[in-house]
Amino acid sequence: MKKKIEVFYSDDYAGCENGKFSFYFGYEMTFCKLHGKDTDCECENKEDCFVARVDKKEAMRLTRGEIEVLVEYASPELSEPPQYLMAGIMEYFKNI
Repeated sequence: MKKKIEVFYSDDYAGCENGKFSFYFGYEMTFCKLHGKDTDCECENKEDCFVARVDKKEAMRLTRGEIEVLVEYASPELSEPPQYLMAGIMEYFKNI
């Protein structure tokens, strides 16, 4: 049986998955450019990230700042987790 699509979001995260692909943007996945650490850095320099996984293996990670540079136009202005999630998904599929 084919796995159903799951979609979830809150005010500080958003995600979706279907078994093979998993996409997430929010506070549970972060990156600290100062220390070069994924997720486990405790300093204030970490940024929320978009993470794409294929068959449960990380395929792409983009910080909030990297997504903001990539997005040419957003209406309303890029600010909510679902918007960052959509932009990350589009960037992922653009690069495969």
